[in-house]
Amino acid sequence: MQVVREELEPIGATRMELAKTVTDPLMARAILEAMSNDVSRKILSSTMSKGKPVEEISAESNIPPSTTYRRVQELSEMGLMVVERIVISENGKRYSIFRSAFKGVMAEMHSGQLHVEVTLNEDVADRFYRMRQAIRFG
Repeated sequence: MQVVREELEPIGATRMELAKTVTDPLMARAILEAMSNDVSRKILSSTMSKGKPVEEISAESNIPPSTTYRRVQELSEMGLMVVERIVISENGKRYSIFRSAFKGVMAEMHSGQLHVEVTLNEDVADRFYRMRQAIRFG
C-alpha cells in the first residue's frame, strides 16, 4: 500500500491512531470493493480488534468454511489481512491467526477524485514494518 502522509490523531487521553491516505488507485479500489462485499466486510470486521483462525471467523460470521478460507486468502493477497501469528496445536497441527490490516476506513469523493483513508491496526502495521525492514536490511 502506498501512502503519502502519516498523521497521528489523538483519540482519548492516551491512545493514538495511525491514519494513512491510500494513494494507489488499485489499492483504494480493492479496499472499497472489500468493504462493499458482505462476506469480505464480515471477515474484516471480525478480525479488526483481534486476530482469529479461519474456523472461528467462519463460525462467528456464519460463512461456510470453504468460502471463508478462499476470501481470507484473497484479502491477504490484496494486503487487507495479515497473518498475525502461526500457532502449532498440541497435536502438531499448524494454523494461522489472521487479522485485518486496518481498523477503520473512510472514503470520500471530491471533484471527481476518490480519497480513501485507512486507520491501521498499529501492532499489525508495526509488525509489517519490522518484517519489511528485516527483509530489506537482512
